Amino acid sequence: MSPSQLQERRPAPGVESPGWSSIDHPGPPLGGNVTACATGVDRIHLLAVGADNRMHVQSSTEVGGWTDWVELDGDGRFELGATPGVVSRMPGRLEVFCRGLDGKVWLNVLPGPVSEDWTGWFPIEHAGPVAGNVAACTASADHIQLFAVGTDEAVITQHWLDDRGWSDWSRIDARAFLDIATPVAVSRQLGRFEVFCRGTDRHVWSTAAPDRFGRDGWSSWRRLAGLDPLGGNVAACAVGADHLQLYVVGADQRMYAQRWLDAEGWSGWYDLDGGARFDVDATPSALATSVDRVEVFCRDRDGHVRHHVASPATAPASASIAG
Repeated sequence: MSPSQLQERRPAPGVESPGWSSIDHPGPPLGGNVTACATGVDRIHLLAVGADNRMHVQSSTEVGGWTDWVELDGDGRFELGATPGVVSRMPGRLEVFCRGLDGKVWLNVLPGPVSEDWTGWFPIEHAGPVAGNVAACTASADHIQLFAVGTDEAVITQHWLDDRGWSDWSRIDARAFLDIATPVAVSRQLGRFEVFCRGTDRHVWSTAAPDRFGRDGWSSWRRLAGLDPLGGNVAACAVGADHLQLYVVGADQRMYAQRWLDAEGWSGWYDLDGGARFDVDATPSALATSVDRVEVFCRDRDGHVRHHVASPATAPASASIAG
């Protein structure tokens, strides 16, 4: 969902109070991290790998609330700790990417908005040298960009264009990342990408490209200050053309947030309190569903999906700002 669409989003169902709420619905025990994606102004989808190594989806609508978890049929089988990459390029359409047990990147598509039938899993062209989880982002309706840590510990990227198909994978700089690291990318402006990834020093590092193909080169990797050490992988979402939000689990098992405003820079990390505790290696997922509302999802230590609704405009007055 682009920054220009955020104002249209109505409040999501279920949670209006501060703090963390649990989304409890029948389904298999979750094996991996949850990824959230909006396919319209009133619908959110959650994707996660179950303990059966299969991908499962759960959806919400403003009127109907959360559905039960449903298995995405097909040949795709995934590691229990896998994090899917999800993108929606147009209303009702969902494209889900995940690294399979065979090391290939697999794709499943919900065509929408007319069809509710998934295509089934199939491996994409140019499968990799992908070592870890795949992140997906879009800069236009005809385009997808994938990011992953490669087998050489560098972040690599690949793009899709509707009229050209898949490009080869290309390398972004030479900085080393753990193969368990999951990059995350946002596009605040048409064609521009900002990528964040947990480094081997357990800090968040970032780079940016001024166009969607990196033709003018990627900026050097820069380390964000504060929150030492970091627990899991970072989540990022664009709240507007001048505003970013980051979320991460710290070594104390609490969720932390950080805000970027073009006019002010980084806020520093602050505790997104509410009583929930997470595995230190958990990866959250965040959606900006309006210009003053971000919805954060993360699997907790008991295997439940936790949901937090936050106002990103200012850090809470009681927050402890780090770094």
